[in-house]
Amino acid sequence: MNSTEVIDQENINSNLQIEENSTYPLLSNITYKERVNNQTKRSFNYVIIEEGVYPEDVLTGQKNQDSVIYKKKRQYKIPHNYIVETTWGRAANKRTVCCKINYIDGIPQFCIEYGFNFQHVIFSTKSPSDATLNYERVCIFCNH
Repeated sequence: MNSTEVIDQENINSNLQIEENSTYPLLSNITYKERVNNQTKRSFNYVIIEEGVYPEDVLTGQKNQDSVIYKKKRQYKIPHNYIVETTWGRAANKRTVCCKINYIDGIPQFCIEYGFNFQHVIFSTKSPSDATLNYERVCIFCNH
């Protein structure tokens, strides 16, 4: 009972197709592939370790003294204690990270654990993207 979803992107000229294979929640493994002209350009494997729970009374947006300024970007609620392991690359370039999200006093803490037994940790309170950029900066210098 494997479900495959292929999504054609808006830019038809690029022939980009996104494929996601999953039987979640039966199995926690998810495979994501980006193909151009039927050749896989990027692929990721995800394993949902913990779904987490959606916290109550958490505001999305940035606080500015007494008011809340909401960004115009699309925002999604992210569950507390959400844990996913992500793997990409091949052979010597293969990488696996463990991403976690926890709320402390209503503020999400985005965490990326990496390295042997995930002994290295990157945190951000800004966004998952900020944590990812910090991880990439570290990886450039220490080749993790």
